[in-house]
Amino acid sequence: MPELVEKETCFINRRTARLLVIIVVYIMFLVVGAIIFCAIEGPQERQTGQRLRDFRAGFLEKNTCVEEEELEELILEIVYATHRGVAVQRNVTGPPNWSFAPALFFAGTTITTIGYGHVRPLSDGGKVFCLVYCTIGIPLSLLLFGMLVSRMNTVSYRGLDMLHKRFGGKADPGTMRMVHFVILASVCCTMVIFLPAMIFSLVEVDWHYFDALYYCMISLTTVGLGDYVPGEHIKQKQRDLYKICSTIYLVFGLSVMLLVLDNASRFPEFRAYMSSLSCFDDQTIPKANGKSPELLHQEEPLDCEPLEEDIQLKGSVQRDYKSLAVAGH
Repeated sequence: MPELVEKETCFINRRTARLLVIIVVYIMFLVVGAIIFCAIEGPQERQTGQRLRDFRAGFLEKNTCVEEEELEELILEIVYATHRGVAVQRNVTGPPNWSFAPALFFAGTTITTIGYGHVRPLSDGGKVFCLVYCTIGIPLSLLLFGMLVSRMNTVSYRGLDMLHKRFGGKADPGTMRMVHFVILASVCCTMVIFLPAMIFSLVEVDWHYFDALYYCMISLTTVGLGDYVPGEHIKQKQRDLYKICSTIYLVFGLSVMLLVLDNASRFPEFRAYMSSLSCFDDQTIPKANGKSPELLHQEEPLDCEPLEEDIQLKGSVQRDYKSLAVAGH
């Protein structure tokens, strides 16, 4: 009985240590990111603020008939309207945000969890419906993405099978698997990032290629900052069609990015590494009522050496590669 307690203590200590290390690394990553953002963006913010103050002072100096309080009231109204998604250019003659195409774009970016935030429901009824819509739509999006990735994987693994048949006698399965993944990732990134960025830079009125590339990356990682949103410029041509095409692009692009991540997670080395990070699996968890103490014999010894399952998993890399190449799974 004391031996079992010692094993369990060692078992818990390893898990706790790993969790603490991840927490520390995560906090350090947040702090370092905040410091770098402050150093990069702080001067630009101060410069913009000074330019705005100079412009305001010059405007009041040139237009002596305008009182400072009246100008402040106008600015507040403009800021209020902008925060509610209403453009104020050209005497508020911009295109509406809640016609069908922009509403479709909003619905698509909402249930895919991108959420740019440039447009928001204005009424209480709209907010309530948005909550219900997201509750149903997000799981539905996950289901759709899973089915699309499964279909695309079927096509992807045909390429892996072709590599295995063509070079099976000249290269080991691990090398062919890596080549297949590099080709897949390159094709996918070209399809949903580099090529669409070029198209966005040509269609958008004031986007350079880097701006469009930044937009594609921010969107397909579901960050959705909202600083760049397609079709929002007042001079944008064919805005409704452009919004619909952008919605289709986002759904397809997210599916392709998930395809790449899914293939990366299928590497046997990755699974072995993740198994080594978790100090146990479902088969090594003893029952709480103590009726299955024999399961404790499958746990690690007191010195926390690798589990037998981990050793077997790492040793089966070649077999996994061959089964992936032949079976396409």
